[in-house]
Amino acid sequence: MSKLTNYLGTRDNNCNLIRFMAAVLVLYSHSFDLYGMGGDEPLVRQVKMSLGSLAVDIFFVTSGFLIAGSYYNRNDMRFFIRARVVRIFPALLVATFLTVCVLGVCFTTCSLGEYFTDFETYKYWYKNSLLIFNVKYFLPGVFESVPYSGVVNGSLWTLPYELKCYIILALLAYCLLRFKANVKAQKLVYLVVGVGLLLVAITDHYFDYTGSRSYRLFAMFFGGASLYMWRDHVVLSHWVFGILMVSCLALLWYAPMFEGVYLIAIFYLVLYLTYVPSGSVRLFNKVGDYSYGLYIYAFPVQQSVLALHPDISFVNFCIIAFLITFTLACLSWHLLEKRCLKFRYVKSMAG
Repeated sequence: MSKLTNYLGTRDNNCNLIRFMAAVLVLYSHSFDLYGMGGDEPLVRQVKMSLGSLAVDIFFVTSGFLIAGSYYNRNDMRFFIRARVVRIFPALLVATFLTVCVLGVCFTTCSLGEYFTDFETYKYWYKNSLLIFNVKYFLPGVFESVPYSGVVNGSLWTLPYELKCYIILALLAYCLLRFKANVKAQKLVYLVVGVGLLLVAITDHYFDYTGSRSYRLFAMFFGGASLYMWRDHVVLSHWVFGILMVSCLALLWYAPMFEGVYLIAIFYLVLYLTYVPSGSVRLFNKVGDYSYGLYIYAFPVQQSVLALHPDISFVNFCIIAFLITFTLACLSWHLLEKRCLKFRYVKSMAG
């Protein structure tokens, strides 16, 4: 049993593995919908929540915690912006280019002239490259014959929300610094924001007054950021982890209470699994961070597999889609993402 802050200051943790597993869960969860059997996903049948939703929650909790750490460890806005830009956009730009110019060309039912003169093609390109205008899911004539018809890359819907979380956190941190808030005041602000958003997300789940998942994503992100700010007070205990895990598993058989307990427990469970388990599990860090590549390539790869092999079995569909996506994720990490991350440390001309 040790305080959370004692685990920080080193990259020797399970963060890459946790996010990798979350990306695999997204791929697996989407497989049911894309194959035309969405209601058959085990967790959906049990508590009306998909494994994909669980994975997205994990992404946003870890992102909030790590992004807050990234900002406050350096307290350098220019570095923060560079770091976020080089992490998100180079791989996304390449994935979008390949989707439009390779995958779209191969699978569109339109002629190439129609495809490249259709404004919808370019709208897909700039929206999914910039993220600031939300994302677009359709390309002219692409994937019209698959069960989940027309949707090219449904996974991208979370990225504009993540970008908004980065911007809001940066503005919040800047304002607190501008008003010379002391450490206690800063921690209190993050606590109020994190708890407030979590309460809204829990209430929204039970009463569904917005019909939007945005509150939940913001709650996960700023809940993670709040835990970073309060890291000196958070104790990672085997007993607490065990109690929360058993509670969530037990409530799988009582759906009405599951979501409320889960939305509170997920923060502790994710941070515990990220920092406490050690030994051979940490070897995954030497491999690389393939989660982002898996996330942005899985959906179009899965649609492509189904378009080419409409009679493929579900198991083979999952295996083949994973192997292709994992290959693309490895190439993306080693040839692009890892190299682009070095530009975080490039000083501006004025600096």
